[in-house]
Amino acid sequence: MTWKRAVFALFTVAAGTNVPTPLLLVYQERLDLSAEVLTALFGCYAAGLVPALLVAGELSDRLGRRRVAIPGIVLSAVASLAFAAAGDSLTLLFLARFAQGVVSGVVFSVGSAWVGELSLASGEGAGGRRAAVAMTAGFSSVR
Repeated sequence: MTWKRAVFALFTVAAGTNVPTPLLLVYQERLDLSAEVLTALFGCYAAGLVPALLVAGELSDRLGRRRVAIPGIVLSAVASLAFAAAGDSLTLLFLARFAQGVVSGVVFSVGSAWVGELSLASGEGAGGRRAAVAMTAGFSSVR
């Protein structure tokens, strides 16, 4: 993989993970969810994200960046499709949002390290800047 493809993966996952955020308000109205349930849906993402951030980097050190990042990227699309397919199922909304957190943690941690490694020839700090710009652009692309 080239650093450009790794950066694109970071951008895509960051954008995809934020798409559901405004939709949660639609689900709140459509399913008549309380403020507490809506907050739990937001928090469910973090509950998946934080442990994945802590575990994925070490896992990719042992197994290799590609073996951890590629499944994470693919599963990110699956999690987004599950969220889109949730319909009136609150259980599927929670599961999809949790899965989005897990795959985001995997891709963000492993992808950032991978971009750094793939960018070594571009000079010190190039990888970190590329990863930061990719994720920031992805997060800000959703309105």
